[in-house]
Amino acid sequence: MKKRFPLLLVLVVFICFSLLPLNILNAAPAGTTVTVTKSVTSESEGYLTWSIKKKADIISININTGQTATVNYTVKVQPGYHEVRKTVSGAIRVNNTGTSTANVTYVRDRIEYRIDSGPWTEITTTSISGPVLIPAGDFLNFTYSIVVSAIEGATKYRNVAIVGVSNAILSGGGTGFREYRYITEFSNSGGKVISDAFADVTDSLEGYLGEAWVGNPATQTYIYSQVYGPYTKAGNYTITNTATVTGKDKLIEKTDTVKVKIKVKKK
Repeated sequence: MKKRFPLLLVLVVFICFSLLPLNILNAAPAGTTVTVTKSVTSESEGYLTWSIKKKADIISININTGQTATVNYTVKVQPGYHEVRKTVSGAIRVNNTGTSTANVTYVRDRIEYRIDSGPWTEITTTSISGPVLIPAGDFLNFTYSIVVSAIEGATKYRNVAIVGVSNAILSGGGTGFREYRYITEFSNSGGKVISDAFADVTDSLEGYLGEAWVGNPATQTYIYSQVYGPYTKAGNYTITNTATVTGKDKLIEKTDTVKVKIKVKKK
């Protein structure tokens, strides 16, 4: 009996191991594949500065004493938008297209910019979620909203979804870590003006011309006339006329001046 004991023990151990599930015998997790897509919208915030341009239809006049001359003036103001920050929002969708549960180690969102044809440069990378499990054939949506400072001179922005999966099927064979990315460019859906959306327009001769509004171009052009004369004495006269635009919040003034020279001869 003592000689048979080692043989029986070997048989018992062999039978127990043969009954174990295959995934316990093989420590490597089953591989899977995922696809990543994303949506993105952007809203900006900024302030306005106003510029002004004044013109006269004639700047040199010759008349006689007792006569008058009419000058037509045009004043145009224009808002300039200066972006301060962006709010970038959307959802990252991770779809498990494989046959095993996906072990998603992280979901990140990156915002980048470029100036003209220069390189893409990172503004920020934000951790959105992870780790998380996604069953085979299922998906998860990860929403995000990120506020970043605007980059002066930036001509393009893009948003990059970055998803790490620890048990992805590798292109060279086998299973291991793989990073998936989805890149999309975006533009602003609208800009929110945080100061000086309105401005007052005045004139040194005409007085108050009106209120300019960034959302209404019809309020940004003013046309009026001034009658000069009659003069009782001959001579040279110069009429200086200054128009001013003033933002209603920061009260920053911009001006433009037109000079009209009038030569009066004795009749």
